[in-house]
Amino acid sequence: LALVGPVTMDWLARLRPDLTFLGATAVHPKEGLFTTETSEAAVKAEAIRRSRTSYLLADSSKVNALASVHFAG
Repeated sequence: LALVGPVTMDWLARLRPDLTFLGATAVHPKEGLFTTETSEAAVKAEAIRRSRTSYLLADSSKVNALASVHFAG
């Protein structure tokens, strides 16, 4: 389940979270974090930007991989 779209972006604009936990489709040490959906990328980037601290939750199958939409790093 993913929250995306203008309503979600408006909701995020009102928050200042201490912690953000998020996932990624791919994690590359030089290129950064990726997903496959542009709408998810916008929400994830904004959540990271607004949060005091962000944590990535990913297993080893995501490391050294690339996907189509970059959102951080």
